[in-house]
Amino acid sequence: MSHHPPKISIIIPSYNYGHFLSRTVQSVIAQNYPEMEIIVIDDGSVDETALILEPYLNRINYIHQPNLGLSEARNTGIKASTGDYVLFLDADDLLDTNTLTSQQSYLQYNGHVDISVCKSYFFTNDAEIGSPYSLPEWRLFEENLDSHLCHFNIAPPHAYLMRRTVLDNVGFFDLNLFACEDYDFWFRCMMSGHAFKANPGTCVFYRKHGNSMSSNLDRQWRHDAIMHHRVFHALMQGSTFSGNQLYLAWMANIAGAMFTVTRLSHDIEAARNLMVLIEKSLFHIQANPGSVVDAQEMLGQYFRLRILLSLLSSDFRKIAASNDIVEKVYFVFPEIHEMANQYQNQSQVELVLDEMINRLSA
Repeated sequence: MSHHPPKISIIIPSYNYGHFLSRTVQSVIAQNYPEMEIIVIDDGSVDETALILEPYLNRINYIHQPNLGLSEARNTGIKASTGDYVLFLDADDLLDTNTLTSQQSYLQYNGHVDISVCKSYFFTNDAEIGSPYSLPEWRLFEENLDSHLCHFNIAPPHAYLMRRTVLDNVGFFDLNLFACEDYDFWFRCMMSGHAFKANPGTCVFYRKHGNSMSSNLDRQWRHDAIMHHRVFHALMQGSTFSGNQLYLAWMANIAGAMFTVTRLSHDIEAARNLMVLIEKSLFHIQANPGSVVDAQEMLGQYFRLRILLSLLSSDFRKIAASNDIVEKVYFVFPEIHEMANQYQNQSQVELVLDEMINRLSA
């Protein structure tokens, strides 16, 4: 009796990305994994998407819908999918040839893991793909992905492969978000108790270009702020974290919120709302003190350095001038006060951070 491998559903939402879409679909068809379904959701495109996809109609499930947005397009793909595993692939990005095989094998042999996250490399044109490891990398942390998800997102959507049971539990993408919708989804997965692990055995490719959603930086930063607030409320309401891990999660969110303050210094109201969140977080830690155990001291030091980097920013200090937030940070995290005497400028901190990221990465 033949044994069929589990099916993987690849969900590709697209809006006016026909000029990228053929290459993206080809990167899926070229996979060395034998059992998959490719679902392309045309979210009301007015370019030549339908024409470009004609040669692939015998290989894909093509769904056309009115323009409802990225989250709704992904949700449509979820409803249409039948795979045991699911991967979201944006219409301008690419998989490596063994992405699916490596990711599925990792989950198969690590039954306690629900979501596998692989490496990802930035590129701007297809010619660069021939030598992926010379490309800039979105660094993948080796351990404690749950803590890092309380800081910022940790990878692009197609770097994650999840079990179907995760979707059955967590549900759909949030239609109220117009950026960070993937980060919100993965954070909810983590807060629902699903285990993330890094799989350094394969990679994906994340295209950078002027029309990508991530290129709208102001919208991205405002949604980063929304996510810091969501993380804060999730931690306040109780979570899968406990003890030392909860302390690290609070530290991670404070570090992320402080960095977003430096990016939103042109928007005084948004920045000050984040400052209120930071103060509330510091008060909570002060009322519920914790510590970093020796085994995770490097991770604790990483988040301390992230906090210090923002404290040394003139943009942060401009927003913080009306209160005593800097002194409160030093009071709650005395180690950061000591570090401030050691590192006098952002460049010094960035050098140390780069070395630490190398040590923490997969």
